[in-house]
Amino acid sequence: MVFEKSEWIWNKNAGDHNTFADFKIEFNAIITKEYILHISSCVNHMISLNGEYVPSSQREGYECKPEYQVVNLSSLVKEGNNEIIIT
Repeated sequence: MVFEKSEWIWNKNAGDHNTFADFKIEFNAIITKEYILHISSCVNHMISLNGEYVPSSQREGYECKPEYQVVNLSSLVKEGNNEIIIT
């Protein structure tokens, strides 16, 4: 299974209702490689890469059967340090 080591994450200090959280991922990129983000969220999410909005949408599916979205970031990464923020 592709995501057998995946797990849901959340800010344990945040409330249960009307709460937003930012998750930051930093990585070093080589421009000739392919960078694919697989993301699933329980509600709407927003992705930015190096401060630029990355078109994406909320996940499809249901709580008992989540789906994931595949976002190709290859054309958006820059050589060297990169930062993704998922809200």
